[in-house]
Amino acid sequence: MFPVELVDTIVDYLHNDKASIISCSLVSKTWAISSRYHLFRVVFLRRGPDDDGIDRFFQFIHSPWGNICCPFVRGLRITGHMSHNVLQLDPIIDLHTLGAVVNMLPRLEALELKSVAWPGLEAGSSAPPTSASVKSLTVTHLSMWVFSSVEDVMDIFHVFPNLRAIRTHDIIWRHPCRTKPAHALRRPYPTELRLEAIVFRACTGITWSFIEFAQRALNFEALTSLSIWQLEVGDVKALGKFLSQVGGNLRYLHLKLSQIRFIDGEAERVYLQFIPCRLFLLLMYWFSTASPEEIWPLLNLSDCTALDTFSLFIPMDDDPLINGPAIDFVPYWDSVLLILVQLPLSIKGLRIGLEVLDEDFLEELVLDLDWDWIDAHLQRLPELKTVRFLRESRWEENLKEELPAWIENSLSRWLPMLKATDILRF
Repeated sequence: MFPVELVDTIVDYLHNDKASIISCSLVSKTWAISSRYHLFRVVFLRRGPDDDGIDRFFQFIHSPWGNICCPFVRGLRITGHMSHNVLQLDPIIDLHTLGAVVNMLPRLEALELKSVAWPGLEAGSSAPPTSASVKSLTVTHLSMWVFSSVEDVMDIFHVFPNLRAIRTHDIIWRHPCRTKPAHALRRPYPTELRLEAIVFRACTGITWSFIEFAQRALNFEALTSLSIWQLEVGDVKALGKFLSQVGGNLRYLHLKLSQIRFIDGEAERVYLQFIPCRLFLLLMYWFSTASPEEIWPLLNLSDCTALDTFSLFIPMDDDPLINGPAIDFVPYWDSVLLILVQLPLSIKGLRIGLEVLDEDFLEELVLDLDWDWIDAHLQRLPELKTVRFLRESRWEENLKEELPAWIENSLSRWLPMLKATDILRF
């Protein structure tokens, strides 16, 4: 729609000379390119049971108008209809179909997939068309055909071998009726993937699988930013090995401890009296009987010699995840101390996100922390410029709020040198 002022001007010119009308026509022609740029810069497609937006868009890009508009498409967002039935897959996107669409968009840079599924590529299948221009991929609520491997997620690299950034959020394992064998042969991945930034947020239990894939396929010199949301005790060793490999170039690292659980041996015996054995074995994947002192040295954080910024999220759980007898959890602060002591001397920025669910419980934990020890270890970092504490959510990525005033006042007292040098921030 044209602005009202422009419409009024054109109507006025209709009563004047022909030259003025021609000038308006010329202005409209010059706006054609700009309008196409804004209208087609990001294209939204929806794929549901009765509405295949991908197919209709595929027909459009082969039309005369499509040939004109395709060069203006920089972003593509494909959304399916999320199914809440665990036996029913979300709308399936065949990677060959996806490749055929993106291959017709020569300037496509970013792709976002939400509430969809794909079946993966087996060894005998033909290679899909590729898009060399796409550098950024966001995958939100991706349903998987198999539940024992993360390989299906990585099949996307067959279509986008030049990705520089990948972001996953809520990878959901399903048990469909037409399950593909978990041992099916896979097509070989493109080697030396030059990913520069990874944000990996998935469901419980597959972070280690993604890390193993990254060790096989990535060019370690390219990766500069890594964010792991669902880090579990069983993932720390694999992540530590990976950090040793990429540490020479990694500049930003973000870890969330919301899936880390430590319980002692007595609690383990108590739980065996209350829950079935199979459920207990499953819980032991989340709740480790190993001590923090045994686990966190395996992180090898000190090997990240180029690290500029380290971000750590600390949850504040005071109750177990399931109903049962009370458990004395090893406090998260023990993990925090053991992680901070590994910070490399290259650190310039430290960011600590606190989850504030119960202020009384948070106060109890904060008061128990050895702040003199933290202050001493932070002062040993010669390049440190900022230490920022903020309120954060374990689920919402962009929820960052101010901390309660009493926490800010307490931290200012307990970290006097950082406050005096304006390094401490809120």
